[in-house]
Amino acid sequence: MRFRLSMILIVVSLTAFCSLGCDQLNQTAASNTPKAPAGRSSTSNEFATAMVESKPYTEKVELPGASVRGFETTRLMAKVGGYVKAIKTIDGEEIDVGTMVTKGAELAILDVPEMMDQLTEKNALVEQANSIVAQADAVIEQREAGIDQRNAEVKQAQAQHQEKIALLKFSMAKSKRIEDLVSQGTIGDENLDEVRYAVDAANAAIAAVNADIETANANVKSAIADLKKANADKLSTQEHVKVAQASVDELKTLIGYATITAPFTGIITKRMVDHGAFVRPATSNSGAMPLFEITRIDKVRVVASVPNVQAAKVQVGQNAIFHNIGGIAGVRIVGKVTRIAHTLDPESRMMRIEVHFKNPLEQPASGRTILLQPGMFGSVTVVLKEWESLAVVPTGAIETDNMGQSYVFLVVDSGSGRVAQRQNVGIAFNDANSVGLSSGVKPGETVVTKNIDQVKDGQPIPANSQ
Repeated sequence: MRFRLSMILIVVSLTAFCSLGCDQLNQTAASNTPKAPAGRSSTSNEFATAMVESKPYTEKVELPGASVRGFETTRLMAKVGGYVKAIKTIDGEEIDVGTMVTKGAELAILDVPEMMDQLTEKNALVEQANSIVAQADAVIEQREAGIDQRNAEVKQAQAQHQEKIALLKFSMAKSKRIEDLVSQGTIGDENLDEVRYAVDAANAAIAAVNADIETANANVKSAIADLKKANADKLSTQEHVKVAQASVDELKTLIGYATITAPFTGIITKRMVDHGAFVRPATSNSGAMPLFEITRIDKVRVVASVPNVQAAKVQVGQNAIFHNIGGIAGVRIVGKVTRIAHTLDPESRMMRIEVHFKNPLEQPASGRTILLQPGMFGSVTVVLKEWESLAVVPTGAIETDNMGQSYVFLVVDSGSGRVAQRQNVGIAFNDANSVGLSSGVKPGETVVTKNIDQVKDGQPIPANSQ
């Protein structure tokens, strides 16, 4: 009994001791735990702010793989078929790869004997037609002379007509005088018959002359008709001359194609024929081959491709720098974007741009003369935009809404304290440490840089937020 009582007392004492010790430990731990400052949350309600900084910045697009191309490149084909008769020389050297030629310079001549024979025939036809025209001219002169002769015959008949009329008048006057004498009994009636016959003969002569006049007039009309026909024949013959001359001109033009000339000043980059080679005409034969390839190098194109994500940013007139050029290291050539395709290549999904340069180029700074040769390659840097003072904020200050719009929260003074104000921004760059803002924010303003996903527009921002 005593033993049981003793055990109960021991257990009660140990329980009391343990309770007292645990309370003291809890109070000690509580006293060592720091308390959260009044007015700020230890988690989601803490905000940090920063002043918007500024720095100069250039937005640019780097385009590797740019290549130099001649401003114009043409393969010279033959319009007529023939054998290579001659390849021309310049400064004593036969035209070949690397030869500089000027516009219009003769490069090669083809032998086309069949066309030369045809030209001789066509020239003979022209001469024949011209001879017929000359004959027509002679006929016209003859017809004109015939008209003059017929007109003279008309005039002669008219003169005879006047003569016969005078003779008639004389016969009639004589007849009247005889009749008067007969009526007076001065002479006998036998004298009347003679004068009456004379009057009848004069009338008959007038009638004959009138017939001659009509015949002469008819001859004049016939001669005029012959002249018109001769003129018509001449016109017809002249048209034959024109047709024959057109055939000659056409043949001369075709023979002219047998001489291959340079269409512009440039350099021969390929020569595909030698003396005696047969050249097929390019007009009617798909197997025709070019004789030469010529490239213009006094002006060149630097061609580059822009990825589709940046294609909309590149515009004509922007500064472009051609650099890392193979073969002429250390050279940077500044120009401008001259042409853009405005469409993406369906296979590469990239847009072609061109930067044109006059060749060769003078480098005033170094005094060097740079010759850009077709086939050179390098990189093109297109300067999209330059800022002397671009607003820069920490990456934590940027948030994007569901519509893809980037924004920040400016810290502004509302009169009763500092509050957050949402501001949409444009991004010029984001390097994972800081973000350059092209619009919406100015250097010197203050933005929230922490927990901005928990900030509401117009929310108070404590003055001690850092």
